[in-house]
Amino acid sequence: MKFSICADIMYGNMDFPDKIRNIKKNGFDTFEFWKWSNKNIDEIKNIINDLEMNVSCFCIDSKDDYKMNSIGNYMLNSDKTQMLCDITLQSIETAHKLGAKALIATVGDCIENLSYDEQTANVLKNIDVTKKLFEQNKMTLLVEPINRMEREKYLMPNAKQIAQIVSEINSPYVKILYDIYHQNMEDDFNITEMIDILSLIGHIHIADCPGRNEPGTGTINYRKIFDALKENNYNGFVGAEFVPSASEESAFELLKKLSL
Repeated sequence: MKFSICADIMYGNMDFPDKIRNIKKNGFDTFEFWKWSNKNIDEIKNIINDLEMNVSCFCIDSKDDYKMNSIGNYMLNSDKTQMLCDITLQSIETAHKLGAKALIATVGDCIENLSYDEQTANVLKNIDVTKKLFEQNKMTLLVEPINRMEREKYLMPNAKQIAQIVSEINSPYVKILYDIYHQNMEDDFNITEMIDILSLIGHIHIADCPGRNEPGTGTINYRKIFDALKENNYNGFVGAEFVPSASEESAFELLKKLSL
């Protein structure tokens, strides 16, 4: 099992460089994060070079506040395709600096005056345009469903919806970011269904439910999930995007035991 530790969610308010060092100290060589615009990318690059670490992915983002505010919460469901391309190119450039091979995009919230089919057309159009940037740079776009308990207006909260989009796009550089926590919060998680679309999944996020703590603290049978992923030769990253219930050290030890 290849783990990628989400640095932003770990170690509370610790400085980001020290978070990276602690992830390495706990035996993990790969990490991911959310926004890049609020981080010192050159400093991160130096640290990962010194520690021989890797960045798996981070979110499409920009230091251009006007563009980010204009796209707002809609991202792939926006009518601002050129702005999306601009911030995607900026993020790809940052990914090249850090050696990351994937970027995360949210679908975005519902637009109230448009039908679901019209919004789906928006998403397809935006992915179809931006996928060319990913293909040219041999980088993967990861499209993430998010549960409506925490983001009430999210357009596509279910992985099956994203799977339909990814299937229609039909590019090896466009995949699902399958978040097991979000699917459980939607009451829409099924191991068999996840395995059925495994070829469309480029990255997996894990946290237990309820509580979003480490696997083994809630109702999700992560040992069974990890076994199923191994049996079906999943070779992507499993991103630890959980809040440790006690310490990061004890959470990581439990994670390692469950994945054996």
